[in-house]
Amino acid sequence: MINAIDFNEDRFNSVMAAGWIRDLESSDSRLHKESVIEKALMAAKLGSGDAQCFLFNCYQAYNPFYTFNVKQVPETAGLTHMPNPWPRFWALLEDLRTRGISGHRARDAILACAEQFDSDEWNLLARRVLIKDLRCGISEKTINKVVGKTEWKIPVFTCQLAQDSSDQQQKLKGIKRLEVKLDGVRVLAVVQGHAVTLYSRNGKEFANFPQVAEAILEQRKAFQYGRGTGGNYVLDGEIVGESFQKLMKQAHRKSDAKTDGMVYHIFDIIPLDAFQDGEWKVAQDKRLEWVEQARGALDETTCLRVMPGMNVDLDTAEGHDIMRRFAEASVEQGYEGIMIKDLDAGYRCK
Repeated sequence: MINAIDFNEDRFNSVMAAGWIRDLESSDSRLHKESVIEKALMAAKLGSGDAQCFLFNCYQAYNPFYTFNVKQVPETAGLTHMPNPWPRFWALLEDLRTRGISGHRARDAILACAEQFDSDEWNLLARRVLIKDLRCGISEKTINKVVGKTEWKIPVFTCQLAQDSSDQQQKLKGIKRLEVKLDGVRVLAVVQGHAVTLYSRNGKEFANFPQVAEAILEQRKAFQYGRGTGGNYVLDGEIVGESFQKLMKQAHRKSDAKTDGMVYHIFDIIPLDAFQDGEWKVAQDKRLEWVEQARGALDETTCLRVMPGMNVDLDTAEGHDIMRRFAEASVEQGYEGIMIKDLDAGYRCK
């Protein structure tokens, strides 16, 4: 297993792993690329240091939960016979991922690390890991097709999605939670210690809502007391702006985004390890209690709110009448409709 391999071992110093990238680049054939990964997997299982180094770097580059918070990474030229200290590089990745270093310190650390690698090893592999794109025609899907359920499998970013209730009438019974359906952008905020990263529902990183990420970072302790998450959890919610069109335009801009005044409405929470596993069996009502305990702290911010809602008993005619009137009023006020949540249901990423 990856966890059983000590990547701080001296045997990973001086390893030359960029050859796997050259092999992948040598053909555009999908079958060729899969065969290269198959060879790397077999070699890694037999203890090959360069294959293990290559696969571990693939894991770092394509793991959607790992962000290194750097935009520009320099190439080097003419460096050969360098120590190629991969354990030092992986320690740098961890510092960047957890924001142990940032800004000028991060830039200087990257430059210092680059000077310790052969130019080919740095330019073809290490640098591409930092920018999270190995640029050799593979993706996490390509890797996972080969490695399957082995320890090298790349986590897949998915979240819980709604379904139309029109063909689910048999489920509209019992105590349910009603919320308005916001006309905004679904945002998953992954909190890992002192690092907060915002993602779309498809796992694409959002960098255009810095005020939201900063506010979550400042209020992160409001969610974690007594919960045993180790400070690692995922907030699920929706960012809403003046209009959906303006919001989407700003959300995907690469620079000069204007996102002041936008508010993140949080409606769910799940420990990070359970989110990565794809399911948490703790019921919706318990998760709502967890979110609600942070309401007071969030109300003191300008851009974070807990999503309001109401419980109704759909085993009664009165409950169905309340749901109908709530839905009609929501549409009249400009919302897309309403969300109906099962208070006994766990969180499932599907």
